Amino acid sequence: DLFAATPPTECMRLLASKAAENKSNKMLYIDISRAYFYAKSIRPTYVKLPPEDPRSGEDGICAKLLMSMYGTRDAANNWAAEYTATLEKAGYVRGIANPCLFYNSKNGVSVMVHGDDFLAVGDKASTDSLKKVLTDAYKVKVEILGDGDNELSEIRVLNRVVRRTDAGITIEADPRHAEMVIKDIQERKNKWQSRHTQN
Repeated sequence: DLFAATPPTECMRLLASKAAENKSNKMLYIDISRAYFYAKSIRPTYVKLPPEDPRSGEDGICAKLLMSMYGTRDAANNWAAEYTATLEKAGYVRGIANPCLFYNSKNGVSVMVHGDDFLAVGDKASTDSLKKVLTDAYKVKVEILGDGDNELSEIRVLNRVVRRTDAGITIEADPRHAEMVIKDIQERKNKWQSRHTQN
């Protein structure tokens, strides 16, 4: 009951491949703001009242959550149930191999969900339809990888850089990882030099 799945990293590559098959395809990236607060709290969960609540100093007083809260054990699972219901209502079918993957056979849109991040591929009309579904239900931040008006040639998805070029679509690992490796090597080099200078 506390488990919340995540998609395998290969899914992003598969979606990029699908987007590259047709230049009219778009990659739609949607980040849901404060996602867990949209999910109902299914398990009875009690929390300490915040200090600003006038009753917080009273003995034996606590609060029962109606909606999920960050830091509670089943919040991610509750959120998964919430977005699944939203997508299924819009005609999407949940994946059998992985519950974070969805597909709509009517418009051909494939969706990957990782926590509060949604990545979808399809033509403009179909991705616009999905964008409306999620925008109507949640507060969202939207980016579209494409060559149309207000569309981008580069977006960040799960800290990876996804670029659209004339040759196709590329995915670059998180640039911060390379910076961290370089910084670590430099620090080790400085320590080594410092030790050998003293000797």
